[in-house]
Order: sequence, then structure tokens, then C-alpha cells
Amino acid sequence: MHEDAPSQPVVAEELESLDRVRRRVTVIGFLAIALHGVVALPLVGQYLAEDGRMPEAVLMLVMTALAGMLTVAVSRVILGYSPLSVPWLAFGLLPMLAGVYLVSWAPFTLH
Repeated sequence: MHEDAPSQPVVAEELESLDRVRRRVTVIGFLAIALHGVVALPLVGQYLAEDGRMPEAVLMLVMTALAGMLTVAVSRVILGYSPLSVPWLAFGLLPMLAGVYLVSWAPFTLH
């Protein structure tokens, strides 16, 4: 055996570090894609509300809540954490709250 060869604990530590970086890069890619839908749904809801189609606008808000919570849960799974975390799932509801504002009280119109 060579004197310069890395010991087994060092290799395991480097593999663990590499896995942590891989998970973080994967979650950044996932969020870059998923957030497009989470941001677009409240805007579609506002557009529908301005057209007088309130049931469809409310459906967009429900879909926003589900998409936001699912995005948070999947991100936590990718990072190796439990998806069932009440504070983080509540954080996933923030886009829906922004959508409620857009649908009900937004001072601007989209068309």
C-alpha cells in the first residue's frame, strides 16, 4: 500500500460531501422549473377574476396552494429531509396568499 493513498474515512467523507453538493444542485434545478408554475398560477387567477370568472380564479388559487406545498415537499425530499414539516409546508402557501391579494385587491390589471 502506498503512503500517499487516502485513508478510507477520508474517501467516505469526500463522497458524503459530493452527495450533499449533488442534492443541492438538483434542488436548485427543480426549483428553477417548478417555481414557474407556482408564480404563473396566481397571475392566471387574477386574469380570470378580471374577466368575471371567479370560480375558475378560486380554482387557480387552490392549485397554487397545492403546487407550492408540493414544491416545498419535493425539495425537502431531494435534500434528504422529511417532507412533512409544518413550518415549511406553511411556507409553501405564501404564493397562494399573494394570489388572494391579486385576485381580490390588486391595484393593477393584466389586460
